[in-house]
Parts: sequence; structure tokens; C-alpha cells
Amino acid sequence: MKKMNTKTMRTLIDVIRSASPKRPLSYGESLSLARRQAGLIRQLLGATEPEFDTAWLIEQKVAPVHHFASYEVDPDVSGYTKAHGENGELHINKTEPVVRQRFTLLHEFKHLLDARDEDTLHAYLGGGNKTTKAGQIESICNEFAASVLMPLPILKDLWSKGTQETAQLARIFNVSREAMNYRLVRLGFKERKPWYRRYELTDETEFSISPCTA
Repeated sequence: MKKMNTKTMRTLIDVIRSASPKRPLSYGESLSLARRQAGLIRQLLGATEPEFDTAWLIEQKVAPVHHFASYEVDPDVSGYTKAHGENGELHINKTEPVVRQRFTLLHEFKHLLDARDEDTLHAYLGGGNKTTKAGQIESICNEFAASVLMPLPILKDLWSKGTQETAQLARIFNVSREAMNYRLVRLGFKERKPWYRRYELTDETEFSISPCTA
């Protein structure tokens, strides 16, 4: 994929942002928007292969990408975004595996896309609970990153042709096995283990029952 010059990058951001309604969105609407924007970015870039090339995003200058080491911020921080009006900066933890960095990069890009209008877009999220709202915003950005890196149409096509191993699909899309497994479960390709089967009992399972003292 060719390098993205400043004019083209600004146009790309404007087009993706234009897909967003100028009103508060529910959590479900926000997830749906994230998926639409993910499809739009692939369409605009002509990205039809399973593996999504992120070089253009790393090299563009409108929202410069900076890398930091875990010790410089916090070992648990994968990335963060600094928004400046229409633009901003994307900060990515270079200590983490490349597959994780790819996901974080797109996650943070979604934060940047929403930053300009976030007060309006996210007004209804969380139902007044700040912690719930913050969690929902992170999930929306995860949905965007997952939809860009592992788009349903391509994943569905590969699955229908017999490519169904999590590890193999992760390699094809250049994502982590954890991200791919979560995506497969979320989309219904794989079943989520029922909560009551979290702990499997076998013939060798031993129980220790204390006598009732009441």
C-alpha cells in the first residue's frame, strides 16, 4: 500500500467521520457505527486481502504514531491517544508483540476518529455511570479494530472453505490467537462455553464436605 500524504489522510479521516450521525448514540448504535467505519476504511484503501496493512497509518503525519516502552508509562498500558482538535497523536507500546501493536494501533485510531465529536456521540453511554461509559467506549474501539483486522465477509469466506483452525486463521490475518478466538466466538463461528461448564467434573473429582454445625 502506498504512503499516505497529508491531504489524502485528512480526506480519509473526514470521510470516515462523515459516516457518524451528529447525535448521541446508544451502545448498540455505536458498535454498529464502528463496524460500518471499519468496512469503509477497507473499501477506501482497497484492502481486500485478509491481512490488513497498517504501514500507511504508522507512516502518516496527520496523527503521528509514537512508540513507548512499558517502563516509560505502565506495563499494563497498550496505547493511548492525545487528541488535538481535528488531529492528534497515537501512542503505542512497542514492548508488546507486533500482532498486539496492530490491534492497539487501530483501537487508538478509533479513539482519534471519535474525539472531535465524543461529547455528543457518547452522551448516552453508561447511563450516567462513568465507569460503565469508559468500558463501553473501550469496547467500541475494540469492535472497530477487530472489524478492520478480521472483517466478517473475508472470515466467513475462509471458514466456508474449510479454514477453521484458530491458529491458522490468526496467522492468515496476522492477529493474535486470543483476538481471533474472541472474534470467532463473538461472531458465532465457535460456541461460547456455557457458564455452568466452566468447571468440568470427572470421575476422579473429589469433594470435601464439612459437617453442618448450625
